[in-house]
Amino acid sequence: QISVLNKIDPTIDHKEASFGAVVITNEQKIFVSISLGKFVYDNEEYFAISTLVPFYIPMKGKRKGETFRFREKEIEILDIF
Repeated sequence: QISVLNKIDPTIDHKEASFGAVVITNEQKIFVSISLGKFVYDNEEYFAISTLVPFYIPMKGKRKGETFRFREKEIEILDIF
């Protein structure tokens, strides 16, 4: 799993939900990387998920301000970096 994390380029300014992006939604903060679950960074709770988890699929490629549906719930993307 460390080798997958090493593929993340921290210099990329992500404009859409993709591998290596941090996606802030109205529900939670997500780091698209590997499936590690919940972690705390700078007193903020995040969830590290892989691109293979079901939650990522409807979010993939979405941009700030867009919405997607997951389990009958509408989720808004507030920011991506």
